[in-house]
Amino acid sequence: MPYLDRLGVSHLYSSPLFVSRPGSRHGYDVIDPTRIDPELGGEAALDALGGELDRRGMGLVLDIVPNHMAASPDNPWWASLLAHGRRSPYARFFDVDWDRERDGRLLLPILAEPYGSELAAGTLRLVADAASGVRLAYYERRLPLTPRSLRPLLAWRLPERRRELGDGHPAVVALRDLVSALGGAPEDEPAEAMNGPGSAAAAAHDDGLARRLASLCADEAGEPSPRRLLDEALRAFNASPELLDRVIRRQPYRPAVWRLAAEAVNYRRFFDVADLAALRQEDEAVFTASHRLVLRLVRDGTVDGLRIDHVDGLRDPAGYLRRLQRGTAGLGPPGESQPLWVVVEKILAADEELPASWPVAGTTGYDFQSSLTGVFVDPAGLRELDRLYARFTGEVEGFAEVRYQHKRQALEELFRGDLGALAADLGTLAAADLAARDLPPSLLARALLEVTACLPVYRTYVAPELEQPISPEEPAQRASRRAASSDPHPAPLADSDLRYLDRALAEARQRTPAGPLTPLAFDFLSRVLRLDPPPELAGELPRWHDFVARWQQLTGPAMAKGLEDTALYVYNRLISLNAVGGVLEGIDTPGNAAAFHRRNRERRERWPYGMTTTSTHDAKRSEDVRARINVLSELSAQWGDRIDRWTALNRQRKRTVGSHLVPDANLEIFLYQTLVGAWPLGDTPEERFAERLEEYLLKAVREAKVHTSWSEPDEAFEAALVDFVRSLLDTAGSNAFLDELLGFVSVVSWYGAWSSLSQVVLKVAAPGVPDVYQGSELWDLSLVDPDNRRPVDWALRRRHLDALAARCAAGKGDAGDDPAGESPSPVPPELLAELMASWRDGRVKLWVTWRALTLRRRRRELFLEGSYLPLQAAGEHAACIVAFARRHGDRWLLAVAPRWLSRVASADGSPLGEVWGDTAVRLPAGSPAGWRHALDGCELGAENGTLRVADLFRHLPVALLTG
Repeated sequence: MPYLDRLGVSHLYSSPLFVSRPGSRHGYDVIDPTRIDPELGGEAALDALGGELDRRGMGLVLDIVPNHMAASPDNPWWASLLAHGRRSPYARFFDVDWDRERDGRLLLPILAEPYGSELAAGTLRLVADAASGVRLAYYERRLPLTPRSLRPLLAWRLPERRRELGDGHPAVVALRDLVSALGGAPEDEPAEAMNGPGSAAAAAHDDGLARRLASLCADEAGEPSPRRLLDEALRAFNASPELLDRVIRRQPYRPAVWRLAAEAVNYRRFFDVADLAALRQEDEAVFTASHRLVLRLVRDGTVDGLRIDHVDGLRDPAGYLRRLQRGTAGLGPPGESQPLWVVVEKILAADEELPASWPVAGTTGYDFQSSLTGVFVDPAGLRELDRLYARFTGEVEGFAEVRYQHKRQALEELFRGDLGALAADLGTLAAADLAARDLPPSLLARALLEVTACLPVYRTYVAPELEQPISPEEPAQRASRRAASSDPHPAPLADSDLRYLDRALAEARQRTPAGPLTPLAFDFLSRVLRLDPPPELAGELPRWHDFVARWQQLTGPAMAKGLEDTALYVYNRLISLNAVGGVLEGIDTPGNAAAFHRRNRERRERWPYGMTTTSTHDAKRSEDVRARINVLSELSAQWGDRIDRWTALNRQRKRTVGSHLVPDANLEIFLYQTLVGAWPLGDTPEERFAERLEEYLLKAVREAKVHTSWSEPDEAFEAALVDFVRSLLDTAGSNAFLDELLGFVSVVSWYGAWSSLSQVVLKVAAPGVPDVYQGSELWDLSLVDPDNRRPVDWALRRRHLDALAARCAAGKGDAGDDPAGESPSPVPPELLAELMASWRDGRVKLWVTWRALTLRRRRRELFLEGSYLPLQAAGEHAACIVAFARRHGDRWLLAVAPRWLSRVASADGSPLGEVWGDTAVRLPAGSPAGWRHALDGCELGAENGTLRVADLFRHLPVALLTG
């Protein structure tokens, strides 16, 4: 905490802190949102943290997960659902379609092998203990059992025992009384009757029976004891698949092989993760129960802001966010109530805007990261990389086609059941429409598949007027108004959403084989997705709305799994762009600084308090790895030569698996970019680098689903790939490839380091609230999780910062530690020279981060409220400069950062001073003549309305100035 405070951090930003599954390393698998996780110290530890934050004037931003919880028996709400089915008071909490299962049960895809095989193998068995009574055990998992289903177990051999022991024997009495309390349900009662709807009172009654059964499990009194008789029954049932099945098939759930999840699971999941079950936050009771604690933490000041995870998974994001703001109303002093600072994890397409009606500060910053990354990609070099990629791999399809193919693959492989259920409902809607009644179900299903795969955004949104139940008169009135209106679009969807639907429908029509009924099918689907029924079907609008709302909850997962978790591991032209929300297509052409400035101005006008980020826990690769790989667009010719050379050198290292060499060309170019981007700084790689690289590559190829996958791993392929990687890194003998790699990495990492500093300055100074991902104030060459969630060496960072502060302040009081001070002394030039010379240790990045964040803390209004003024450079290297000014009253801020440094300096030279020649930054009208450099403490004067870049970059290759 003292280190982060000194660094200039205003708020800690935490993953979820509520009770999660035992041993959770991330907290996103919440099992109880009403308590702070005892594994983290519980509420007492949170109070202690809050007290220390308050003492330092810092705050806490908390990530919360409203969309889902862990589908685990450790979750009391889920356990109640398993025990009672529709009778559970928590049945309404989870998004379950009970009617999709033939006998009205919850399909539980937890088995490694088919149910019959597991039953015969004895891996499913009944167990008992005094704490929880009788449970169904599957390895370490313990599932609750509805008490009435246990009547056959408890009544097993009871008549014989009464004859042997007598009716008055305590064990017999205990069993007989419990069997009687369980009711006289015949053993052949159908599962539908056992699992049908019921009251909460019935569930409470069953809970009482379960407690009695747990007491019986603990009763060891007498000989034989009740527990001994129960154990005999358990052994008999566990030895008989038929008896065991008699109990299991009367549960509100059906244990099934995990492969059924994609096709038959009847509860909404988080993406395709069956261990995470979605919540119905549109239900006020669900919202209240799941947010009681977090709203209290906000109201009492423990939590200052919220990050909303996976907001697109909610049925009604706008309604949820409004309810959240209402729940925290009244924050701040009397008469000065402020809305809660909320950011949403929303991934925007290139031409997409965050819905203006959402009561949030903005997004978590993927859009900013994408825009910033694009600035550093050389457009001419990227075109050369396009040609190189096509020549080397034979891949000629553009990214849009790759995305479509893998979205379609995800829908067919991971969400087959969800899509099938929607297609069936679409057929039901068509049956009520005279014009669509004869459409074949297969054609409707195909049209729905294609439109979902072609949708260019994660999802669309229903307008607020349809969030509440619709009165019988309203649909007809709306239809009448629409008919009388000159606006051809229906009211329920925003114009932007209609444009995305138009694009998806047009592309889907082209991709669907022509047939006599194909146009009619798409016309009908278009009307449904637009919520535009004909007047005679106005009363059907609520059913159409329900269909569209559920479809919208599928399109996001389809995009996430098809794009983020597949296409981004397949399209390997320049993998620094393969990020969530990455610049792979669209209006923000890589290298376009004007687009970056336009986005920043829009952010300043619309979302000035949104988050800006460069690395996150979800990043495919860290900001420093991306910065390096971006350099390949500058060195495209050299990179092409290296690819050809390395391919030839390493051909003999490949193995043939089936009919393919491992790795193929596409995977090989991915691997070489990864090595260049993530190779550790220093003379030798860190001890675990090879292990980390292997783990990453196995994850990458399984996500790509080309040669292997998580569901169908190809062990031979994966072994050949690991062997290839190990041979590349082999130092036992001569290794020409490794020698060449190290030489090339030394060049790329030099340029990449200065680009990373540019990212820091532009992020901190741009409109928004900058997020510094844990530990990335030093060089962080991490890959995707879990690699980017490794422990951070905070002690090292603290030592570095303490030493820098001490040297800076020596002989100058506190001024050297205050870059925003009125008259700070210049930083000792020898210190800055040392940081530049020893750039590999990362202290130069720490220095820039520290000075920039400290300045931001002292000039808060300037950074948060200041206007945004894009600046132009002039001179020899004008294209290599990105600059902007911020102004608030009479205070000014100037950020100047280099890019494409390979055009300016060689890797064995210097990025500083006169290497920039006559390049200068043009200042806006009315700006000050005198400026102070926050990073080196020097004063500069403008000449003819310009500042020379050689002066700005005298000691460091980035500049942050106040005026």
